Amino acid sequence: MSSILSAYVLFDLGFFSFLVQKSSMYIGLKNKDLYWSFFLWNIKFYFLVFLLILLLIPIGFLFFGYEFYQKYFYEWIFVVFIIGIGFAFQAFTNIIEAKQFIFSYKIRIYSNVFAAISSITFFLNDLGFLSLASLSLGYILTGIFYLNKNVKKIISSHSTKINWKQNILKYQKNVALYFVGFYLFINLPVILSHNLFSKENVAGIGLTIVIANVLIYLATSPIISIIPSFTKKINLKKIQSGKIIFFHKLKISFVLTFLITIAYLLLIIFIKDFSFSNRFLNLNNSLLILLSISMVHYTNILTQYFRAFKKELVHIEIFLLSIIFILTTYYFKKFLSFELFNLLFLFFTVTLVAISYIKQSKIKNFI
Repeated sequence: MSSILSAYVLFDLGFFSFLVQKSSMYIGLKNKDLYWSFFLWNIKFYFLVFLLILLLIPIGFLFFGYEFYQKYFYEWIFVVFIIGIGFAFQAFTNIIEAKQFIFSYKIRIYSNVFAAISSITFFLNDLGFLSLASLSLGYILTGIFYLNKNVKKIISSHSTKINWKQNILKYQKNVALYFVGFYLFINLPVILSHNLFSKENVAGIGLTIVIANVLIYLATSPIISIIPSFTKKINLKKIQSGKIIFFHKLKISFVLTFLITIAYLLLIIFIKDFSFSNRFLNLNNSLLILLSISMVHYTNILTQYFRAFKKELVHIEIFLLSIIFILTTYYFKKFLSFELFNLLFLFFTVTLVAISYIKQSKIKNFI
């Protein structure tokens, strides 16, 4: 279910991360008129994305069948609606990050904290369905609070006409390809496991990936939050100072990721004797999934680093690896145990990291 629901990101086609760095570039070049035009253009674009996300309501009913329609009619509409609004809200927050408004960072951090706590709370109270909207709900609640307090800071727009082909489409094609590949890669374990393993294993891997994504988003908040200022420095030719800030925050995020991973694994050990523990993967499989999801996210961060220099790192490779992963799983499905399947996902993730490292090492003067 989470894999179908997460398909909403495909409507975005990579604009989500692209708009942060593009708007940061305009601010860095002190082109405020173009920035605010880009800002207003994105409000219109994400209203359209919100409408497209609502298409997941009938798609979900068709995909999951009549029994699902009867049992989860109102819940499904609520979750899709909240995710649609939350996605637009998060995009809005990302745009204003380029202006370095402190409250946009607070929205990101508090939203992830809210999502982590509420996801686990929902699952422990047999409301796991609602956990799918936890992160979006966090963005909406904290976003409304902070934007209401700081609305005067962002109502100062000046409009000038923006050229779609020259200012957006020219740079966004490769980003879109990467984004589709990233979506496929990070959701493949859930999608492929449906036809291979028991409902308990499928539910467990879905839950673990949802929690892992939320925890890694929280751990990487320090590095993600400085992407706009880093991009701005690159465009102002302050490359060395930009690198110092980037890699300092990256180290902090690495430490947080390690601590959060250890904390989650200790939680898995602690709850093993409770009745609800069967909803979670065991220690070995949890570790494999956490390692894989962490490495995918850090590859994504490295991709954003190079995007500031107008270079795409693995936009073709991540797409191809997703296809190879599908074919490998299909060909060897008779020999795959659940743990071996998770090991295979880790193998392809390590391969992605290795390719990223090899490609970045060939680019002189960037790291």
